[in-house]
Amino acid sequence: MSHNPADADDGGFQQPPSEQAYLSASDADRRAAIEIINRGHAEGRLTEPERQDRVTRAQVARTRPELNVLTSDLVVIQDAHHADEMELRASGSLTPTSYGSNGIIAVLSTKQRDGHWVVPPRLSISSVLGTVKLDMREASFESLDVTLEISCFMGELKVWLPEGVQVVDETRDIMSDVKLKKLSPARPGRPRLTLTGLLLMGDVTVYGSDHVSLADRIKGNF
Repeated sequence: MSHNPADADDGGFQQPPSEQAYLSASDADRRAAIEIINRGHAEGRLTEPERQDRVTRAQVARTRPELNVLTSDLVVIQDAHHADEMELRASGSLTPTSYGSNGIIAVLSTKQRDGHWVVPPRLSISSVLGTVKLDMREASFESLDVTLEISCFMGELKVWLPEGVQVVDETRDIMSDVKLKKLSPARPGRPRLTLTGLLLMGDVTVYGSDHVSLADRIKGNF
């Protein structure tokens, strides 16, 4: 009986290989795999030729098992680096907050999400003479492609991002401002945040990981 090496390495996928074989890889899956490969190279677990070969294969991979073959020998090792965090998650201490609605409405009010919460792939923001604050620095992302659909009338949206997140501004602005402050360089495998929607006499400010607030400057925390 012939033996297929790929059959022996299922990489801990949740579903049986027979079902996994039909799961197509998304762009987000490919980016996540490339991040793992690059991290493995940075830690000295892959040579440069090995990294280049795996990245090339990941870029053209069509299914999740194909990606798993390229990362399965790196994931367990890298997960061990976060053993303390994983233990806290298992105990429930770091369970992220999942909101029942993917929409936030602030009318003459302030709405805020911060701490360890789950960022959905699409989040609708409506601000009418109000303020919405989204702190994603400790958040968990369901997808590497996140879209904020913004409807802002004389309102304000503030977003704080972790390191390496790419921001794409596709909003329509009428007497409005979109400010991107101290964004760090985009990194492969990190989320991409797309801003869409209409701003009418409103303001959107996105703070990158390199931004230092006025309060921190006063306290000398930088």
